[in-house]
Amino acid sequence: MAIRETTLPASSALNALRVRGDFLDCFFGSHGPTQVSTMEAAHIAMSQMPGWATTLMAARNAIVGPLGLKTGSSAPPAPPPAQTGVGDSIGIFKIISASDTEVVVGEDDRHLNFRASIFKDDAGFYLATWVKPHNLAGHAYLATIMVFHKLIVRDAVQRIVTSHPAS
Repeated sequence: MAIRETTLPASSALNALRVRGDFLDCFFGSHGPTQVSTMEAAHIAMSQMPGWATTLMAARNAIVGPLGLKTGSSAPPAPPPAQTGVGDSIGIFKIISASDTEVVVGEDDRHLNFRASIFKDDAGFYLATWVKPHNLAGHAYLATIMVFHKLIVRDAVQRIVTSHPAS
């Protein structure tokens, strides 16, 4: 199943945030018949990572924690998807909005604001990332993690579209 980079669906909440100079990317995977909800997909994307990505995140946290960026080291376990809603967290990311078609999670800090959208339509799932760097440190961080970001997002979309196969 091919995961491809694409444009963000027009009805996504992230479109209202984007201004010139912001970073935005979006990846798509088709799912066929599925009962996976957007909240379940958000949990899959945000709380499960391959081992190599977990190792990278631990290194990231050790480096950026002293610089004032948020780390996931103290994140409590997320409630089950059916019990998760706006204001709850999945990993280090707070749920900003949730509907049957889209869950938006994110965090803001002094270096950058971050949002991720898990969007579902009849064709498949989209995972989009929006980042608004506030200063040089935010731009430097974004540039440093970009190659890993794309690999992690592609992996997350793959995990979403292959989860809970239709019966």
